[in-house]
Amino acid sequence: MLKILIVEDDLFTQEDLKEVLEELGHEVIGCCENYEEVVSLINNGLQPELAFVDVQLSSSFDGTDVAEFLRSMSNAQIIFLTSLSDDRIIHKAKQLKIDGYLLKPFKSDDIKVVLSMLSNRIVSDQKDHIFIRSGHEQVKIILNDILYAEADDNYVTLFFEDGRKLLSMTLKLLEQLLPSPPFLRTNRSFLVNIDHIQRVGSNYVVIGSKEIPINESSRMKLNEMLRL
Repeated sequence: MLKILIVEDDLFTQEDLKEVLEELGHEVIGCCENYEEVVSLINNGLQPELAFVDVQLSSSFDGTDVAEFLRSMSNAQIIFLTSLSDDRIIHKAKQLKIDGYLLKPFKSDDIKVVLSMLSNRIVSDQKDHIFIRSGHEQVKIILNDILYAEADDNYVTLFFEDGRKLLSMTLKLLEQLLPSPPFLRTNRSFLVNIDHIQRVGSNYVVIGSKEIPINESSRMKLNEMLRL
């Protein structure tokens, strides 16, 4: 299952594409009509693996601007939605290293072909890091460096071997951004990297010197992950 962003200002096309993608078992995590909406979602922590981007958006920024922004701020593969194939688009796509095209009007089989070509590449190209918004910056976080995360209302503290980092986001949002496994939500306040667990008790896990509570349902998930 891929986490997909759709950038399309024709609402009928947007809804048709969303419906087909969800029928194929993928998760559409965002639908935008313009550049500004994409910037807002990415700056608030959205991390798509794949983006379908309409080239001809009816705004001052077109799809190539969206693609350029996504290239700079995320690891998303990008598919252009277009009814044209002019030289300007082809030249810009080559510069941005666009991953493919979907010509409009499209059929569900066309989408299947595009996804089958990309799926293996996306899995093999997945990075060992993510970018998370902190204040006015996007901060690069190496996933394996995270020991655990602790929530405090609308803030989360990430703990590392050599320190910690405070983020302005909820634990629920952080959980959505991180892959599972190795990350597991143990209760309302903690999320752990199971690769760093040193001991497992009946209702807690230990990472370093920290004893972290774990509820029953999360303990069952942990058992499956660790094959205990």
